[in-house]
Amino acid sequence: AGSSQRRRMPETASTAGGDSPQLSTVDFSPFLLNQGCVVGDEPTAAQLHTASQINAACMTDGFLYLTDFGVTDADVDEAFVQAKRLFALSDDVKGGALKPYAPFTNTGFSKFASEAANSKRPPDLKEAFNIRSREVHANDYNGTPEGFDATAERFWDTLQTASRRIFLAIALALRLPPADSRFFEKAFVTWNQCTLRFLHYPPCDFEAGASDGGDLSLAGGSLLSAIQPLADGHGEADLDGGGGEEGEGGTAVNERSAATKAQLRIGEHTDFGLITLLFHDSATSGEGLQVKKAEGGAV
Repeated sequence: AGSSQRRRMPETASTAGGDSPQLSTVDFSPFLLNQGCVVGDEPTAAQLHTASQINAACMTDGFLYLTDFGVTDADVDEAFVQAKRLFALSDDVKGGALKPYAPFTNTGFSKFASEAANSKRPPDLKEAFNIRSREVHANDYNGTPEGFDATAERFWDTLQTASRRIFLAIALALRLPPADSRFFEKAFVTWNQCTLRFLHYPPCDFEAGASDGGDLSLAGGSLLSAIQPLADGHGEADLDGGGGEEGEGGTAVNERSAATKAQLRIGEHTDFGLITLLFHDSATSGEGLQVKKAEGGAV
């Protein structure tokens, strides 16, 4: 299954080698209309076309830019305002007042450099705060800024609605019989592993040749992360971190010693689950996102 990204992204992406357009942009608006397979009827021609585009992208890169899928810029802006307030708290407050990350529930606050997506690398240069569906786990918002909980829950509901439409498109892309058009939606009702992850990548002074990919990301659907290329420019990655202003949050990394040259914003990895919806702060227009191509190289 592929990952889906949106947030004022350019319609094309450049490769590390300078070649031009790589990833597809898919208009999802046919699935926002209450017609066709959305209401249990035969899919419309537009829905079939969108599903075929998603299928083609997932069969090649596994990544695409998804537009018009029911999440507005205002929805994302509100979430990022609250996320920046959360990560701007002091390290003492974040480490003491916020609920610590609990692996069993995949919820709570992960301290800076407490995770390593690639076990062969040092801990990742990031911090995160996870929530899950309130129908599955009671989210603990103790210590978060005023209004954060309401925004996070509202954003969750918006993403859940959008995801269910995407699940329909995936079922159509896979040519499942009409009776199974809700197969993936039902699976997420009985086994809901969805996570909304707010990610913060503090400012770093990377060595020449390294790339600064920004400092904040959100993930809906399944666990999301980001990466920085190695100093030699040959890093490999799946997803990105968005942008933010210098000095935000209580944590900053100014230099890397020889012992931590292999340390990245987040190590090379693949996500679990059916899809990942990635949203980035608009300040860097998605800089830092890297996707490993099947034929070699990275976008």
